[in-house]
Amino acid sequence: HVDEPIVNKHFDTLAELDAVVAERCVVLEKDCDLIRSQAGFHWWPKRAIQI
Repeated sequence: HVDEPIVNKHFDTLAELDAVVAERCVVLEKDCDLIRSQAGFHWWPKRAIQI
């Protein structure tokens, strides 16, 4: 999922590539359910319930 925004694209600098990948990582960090479903680890922690 990290590579979705960079597939078949050309970046002139590593800084441009880094910025796109970093932005995607920020988005993925907030989507724990997606990461859990793709990781396949039965021990992956459940989302904490806010009180």
